[in-house]
Amino acid sequence: MHVGSPLTSRTTSGIDPRGIQLFVAQITLLIMVWIFVLLRILVKVGLIKHIHLDDWLMIAVVFIYTAHAIITVWGIVSASREGEEHLARGESVALHSWFLCEVIYAPLSALVRTSVAVFLLRIAAIRLHRQVIYTIIGIIWVLAVIYFFILLFQCTPISYFYMQPMGEPGSCINTSIVPCATIAHSIVNAVMDFALALMPIVMLWDVRLNKRTKTGVAALLGMGML
Repeated sequence: MHVGSPLTSRTTSGIDPRGIQLFVAQITLLIMVWIFVLLRILVKVGLIKHIHLDDWLMIAVVFIYTAHAIITVWGIVSASREGEEHLARGESVALHSWFLCEVIYAPLSALVRTSVAVFLLRIAAIRLHRQVIYTIIGIIWVLAVIYFFILLFQCTPISYFYMQPMGEPGSCINTSIVPCATIAHSIVNAVMDFALALMPIVMLWDVRLNKRTKTGVAALLGMGML
C-alpha cells in the first residue's frame, strides 16, 4: 500500500498550498488556545483565588495540544524539506507526524470533555445528575481507549504505518476499520457534547430563579459544548 501526503506533494511553485494552509491554521489555533486558557487561569488566580480540578485538566490539555501542534508543524516542515531530496523519506516523515497526531487525538479529546464534565460535577447538587455525568465520563473514556488502540495497532509492526514508503515489510488492518471507528468516535462524542451542554438546563430546571436569569445561566454553562 502506498500512501501519499499533501505535506510532500509538489506544485510548479513549490510546496503544495495545502501544507501551507495547514501550517497557518495550526499556528493560529495554537495561539488562540493559549490566549483563552491563560485568560481563564488569570481569572481563577486573580479573582476567584482558586484553581479547581477542571482547570488543571484543561491546563494538561493545553500542553498535550501544544505537543500535537509541534508534531504537526514538524511534519509539514521536515516532510517538505526531506521530500525535496528523497520523496519516499519525505512521505515517511509526513506519515510519522500523521500517525502520532492520530494517536494523541483520542486521549486529548477525552480530556477536554472530562474537564467540562468535572466542572458540571462541581455544581451538580442532585445525585441523579451526578450519576448521569459520571456515566458520560465513562462512555467518553471507554470509547477513547478503544479508538486509541485501534489507531495504535492499525499496522503490524506499528512502524509500518509510516515506514511503508521506505520499503519496510508489514501489513495493516482492513482499510474500512479506521474510518468507521473514526465516524463512530465522532458521533458518540457529539452526542456526549450535547448531553453535557443540556445538563445545566436540567440542573437549573427546578431552581428558583426568574426565567431570564435561568436562561442566561444555562446558556453560559452550556458553552462547554463549544
